[in-house]
Amino acid sequence: MTYLETLTPDHSDAYDVFMAVLRANPTIANITLFTPHLAPLLLQRAELTSEELDVVQQALSLKAATSLPFWDAVMTMSMRAAAPTIGIFRAATYHNPIADNLQILPASGLASSQLRAIEATLTPDKILAVASKVECKDGAIRHIPQIDFHCPDTPATRDIVVNLLEVVGHRGYLLASGKSFHFYGVDLLAEDEFSNFMGRILLFSPIVDRAWIAHQLIEGQTALRLSSRSGYGAPPKLVAITGLTGAASKRSY
Repeated sequence: MTYLETLTPDHSDAYDVFMAVLRANPTIANITLFTPHLAPLLLQRAELTSEELDVVQQALSLKAATSLPFWDAVMTMSMRAAAPTIGIFRAATYHNPIADNLQILPASGLASSQLRAIEATLTPDKILAVASKVECKDGAIRHIPQIDFHCPDTPATRDIVVNLLEVVGHRGYLLASGKSFHFYGVDLLAEDEFSNFMGRILLFSPIVDRAWIAHQLIEGQTALRLSSRSGYGAPPKLVAITGLTGAASKRSY
């Protein structure tokens, strides 16, 4: 049995998946966790004019009709607005930095129970997330491939996302995040591969969350939620595994 076969869909969650990624990469020395506050809603980020509020309402209608990501819908309707949307643009620049509340932990001996215990200490307005950037035993910095999808979780979109991952060429784990999907790859990226990877997956927007990619590029690393989240439910659940044969990753870049 390979490390990719040690977990089973619908019976494993993000904590189990992250530990499997670490087991697959014994060269990882340290990992980084952080516990950010949830980002405020658009209307809490900037003061909007009545015209801008109308744009937001139009965007919500567009989102409901097309399944576009919220910010993509907002920008689409901003292009069509009769009046300037400076307040909306200001709100769009809000960034929730990874640098807040960091915890660097040694990978050796780490157990999922330790991570679950951290979640148990959090207030409802916080989540526990894991950063892609890891320090290896040779001192090199590498990244765990992570992807935040936007498409709704249905049997059809699960197949679409698995096909997308096959094209991108990464082995790993696909999880249902409560509203869409998360992905953790097992083949680490070198630092000079990170931006290339992000650019490649951006090509699949809006299946992949464009705004998430933008914020991760600002940080120079990605992050995904391990914990439960209000409105999303329990920790993300494993639904599919890519690359069961254990063959080498065939990246498309």
